Amino acid sequence: MYKANGLDLSAKRLPPHLYSVADEAFRAMLRGIEGRIINGSTVTANQSVLVSGESGAGKTMSTRFIMQYLALVGSAGEGAAQE
Repeated sequence: MYKANGLDLSAKRLPPHLYSVADEAFRAMLRGIEGRIINGSTVTANQSVLVSGESGAGKTMSTRFIMQYLALVGSAGEGAAQE
């Protein structure tokens, strides 16, 4: 899946990158709401991301990056829908 300098990095079992986790959560949320209308209203889907770790491990910054990413991709979808 991920290739850099001709090396297949997916075979090395790297820990998940926070942007890939955020992107997968966003896509799962979209898959959950695509085309679902019940009683005339669109069904929404909730999604959670759990950020855990020891003290000083960067949980707060990771959460900030995830939230910024979700805000960016979410607002990009709204702009495309308005055009």
